[in-house]
Amino acid sequence: MRNARHAYSLCQSDWLLHCDADEFVWTQEQLGDYLSEVDDETDCCALSVAERISAPDMQPTFLTGAFRRPFPGKKAQGRATFGKDYDLTNRGLTGHTQGKCFVRTGRDLRLSIHRPKAALADDGPTVKRIAPDTVELLHFEGLTTRHWIFKMMRMADAFANHDGMPPAPHRKRQVAALLADPAEADALHDRLKQPDYAALAELGLLQRPPFDVTQALATYFPGEAIDLTNASVDLWLSEHKQGITALMHGGQRPQP
Repeated sequence: MRNARHAYSLCQSDWLLHCDADEFVWTQEQLGDYLSEVDDETDCCALSVAERISAPDMQPTFLTGAFRRPFPGKKAQGRATFGKDYDLTNRGLTGHTQGKCFVRTGRDLRLSIHRPKAALADDGPTVKRIAPDTVELLHFEGLTTRHWIFKMMRMADAFANHDGMPPAPHRKRQVAALLADPAEADALHDRLKQPDYAALAELGLLQRPPFDVTQALATYFPGEAIDLTNASVDLWLSEHKQGITALMHGGQRPQP
């Protein structure tokens, strides 16, 4: 979080969003128009998250698919609806459910991964936040099957061998399931990322927003040939990350 806090201290814009490269903001209106109308007393706008899942009509590119929102009910209800693999998730998502925040700059706030805190957490003022209805965070949690497995093994390697941050409980269960049966890693991914679409739709948790980055890429990277295929991601992993992705080929627990 050092980079985020440093950026916040120097930011000259009215708002700052700290998010990852696999997270995109989707909005039903111009984002600047929305933020300009937020009252001055509001410190942050907390975006809810929808996580990318495979879709039956999904193209072989890593920035396509449908999205699922977190299940709002109790864990037992989620398990009854989506099956035993629900226990490996966080309310149905393989990643986080907290979303991210647009934080108003120039205030005595301390950024954290998902929510800002008062700089003096114990004695400082309460952080006032709102949750927009028209702005959402789209999380591409695992660009491809192989990339998702790589992320899990990198997390396990960092924690076991490099004093990394302890994974969240559902992440620990995902890693344990991968290590318990490496040959079924792809199948595990598919079970978690290919849910019951009818159930999601009935619950209002299935999201299919229009999402296309090609125009933005052409605008900001004119003349660049950018390969968005799943194969391009998997090729890069096979060329540069064999030490971590050995599990996908029947290897053992990653070593430093």
